[in-house]
Amino acid sequence: MILITNNIKSTFYLLLLGILHNDKALIKKCYMILRRYYLWSIDEPEDVEEYEIMKALKISQQFHDVMIDGEMVIINDGHSILQVEQRSLYQALRELRNELNKTYLIPNQQYDLCRIVRKKTFDPMEDEEVYPHHFTLRRDHDGRELAYAFRESIYGTILIFSKRVEKNLSTFNEYYLGKIQPNYWGTEFVIYDNGLEASNLSKLPSFLFTERKQIGRIIYETNVMGQQPRFFSCEIQDFLDNKLKTMKNVRPDY
Repeated sequence: MILITNNIKSTFYLLLLGILHNDKALIKKCYMILRRYYLWSIDEPEDVEEYEIMKALKISQQFHDVMIDGEMVIINDGHSILQVEQRSLYQALRELRNELNKTYLIPNQQYDLCRIVRKKTFDPMEDEEVYPHHFTLRRDHDGRELAYAFRESIYGTILIFSKRVEKNLSTFNEYYLGKIQPNYWGTEFVIYDNGLEASNLSKLPSFLFTERKQIGRIIYETNVMGQQPRFFSCEIQDFLDNKLKTMKNVRPDY
């Protein structure tokens, strides 16, 4: 079923209906529509086609038309009243987010040898390779693509997606997993999940979003005497014990 609506209130109604009937496909579709709507309310994307869709959605009712009364979420579509327990709403959306991210955030108790393949854009006018750059994470033994990333410029943020995407290469894409934020010098890279900054989270319905978490950091020591760094360290989130683990190369012994 393709769900198209120009009324956010109707989308909330369908979301609660999906939770009552445990319709995971309907829950996912409604969640994605609501997520796009509220994200775009604080930062409109440049993609024209997606923006045209949002123009229709922004005409609709706002979030305050959905009433939270004690432990219940209540919505009136003008014909009938639908109510769902808050905990059922939170649990259904938490399960959906876990399902969307399970390939990347749930340990599988084994090693997967992978490689990152970078494809640069070629400018025939200048006869040279330029930005944007495209990256794929591939598993060694079968070549399966596990993730796709995109970088617009040399100082730009690297956006990570669960699959190769051609349009709407932004945080508004439903396949968006997170991003790698470099510092100005390109010596430190911080890896975040697909949550929101606290300043934006406070403006939006709390049950639709989670706060952004840092899940890794890569640091190169500046080498003023040469072009290549001599020291490298990495911090990565261990999801088994919920701690950051540190790895670093051994310095040369002269």
